[in-house]
Amino acid sequence: MAIFTDALAWHCPYCKRHTQFNRKFLEAYNYSSGEGKPWQRADMRLYACVMCHEPVLFRVVGESDRGEIPDDRITVYPRTIPEAPEDIPNPIRAIFLEALYCASVQAWNATAAMCRRAVQECVIAKGGKGVDLYHQIEDLEQKRAIPEDLKDWAHEVRVIGKVGAHADVPMDITPSDAEDALKFTEEMLNYVYVLKGRLQKRQRNLVPS
Repeated sequence: MAIFTDALAWHCPYCKRHTQFNRKFLEAYNYSSGEGKPWQRADMRLYACVMCHEPVLFRVVGESDRGEIPDDRITVYPRTIPEAPEDIPNPIRAIFLEALYCASVQAWNATAAMCRRAVQECVIAKGGKGVDLYHQIEDLEQKRAIPEDLKDWAHEVRVIGKVGAHADVPMDITPSDAEDALKFTEEMLNYVYVLKGRLQKRQRNLVPS
């Protein structure tokens, strides 16, 4: 439940703080979701974070008493601002960020396809060889560059991404599929790059006893 007045308490997708937003603009309108559907009141409300001054747009559907709106009648743009650890090298990090951006706008097929590409870029960068991603993943595991569990995760992303990218597969990616692809991709990148980078930084900062 959110209470919409000239000032609004909300979590900022930019600076990641729960803080105050000040209203800058409000436009009300009526809309129908399709032919024969009833008309509803809706409005677009533009607020700005008082901490970082970035804008957030709220689409609110339906009438309300005292400004109180249930969460299921509120759509927020942007929902989140994707982030990825700096330890992941480019172009792999940029590709994974693109997958996160696709998920933030609910483009599930694109999310899966970009996760698959991020995994393939990672596998090739670590020395995986082969005619396609399947053989590249297998080659990397045989070289002991990744453990068997990580190989299985990579194959899951490969399969999900193939569904999202190929027109000859008679199905679309679901939100759950896309979430799994993101999680498996993130875990693989964390194992290959992030955890190793953090360990190296810690070892450099240790003072010999």
